[in-house]
Amino acid sequence: MRIAHVEVDFLARDPSGLLNIVEVKSSGMLNRGVVSHKQRERLFRVAKVLAEKEPVELVVLVVSQGGDVLKMPLY
Repeated sequence: MRIAHVEVDFLARDPSGLLNIVEVKSSGMLNRGVVSHKQRERLFRVAKVLAEKEPVELVVLVVSQGGDVLKMPLY
């Protein structure tokens, strides 16, 4: 999906109803930094556009080869 000319992995609502902008990464990305500076700027641009309508949170889901998922907020 594209928002503000930026590709977003997906949008999801958490149990409280907060809109989450979700980026998915493999656990192999942990040694190199989960999200690059350039990608972080793009995701913040998406957050700014969506936050004009409602509160949002940027989230990174890191998935291991075994299928475990770690949820990390992106600040």
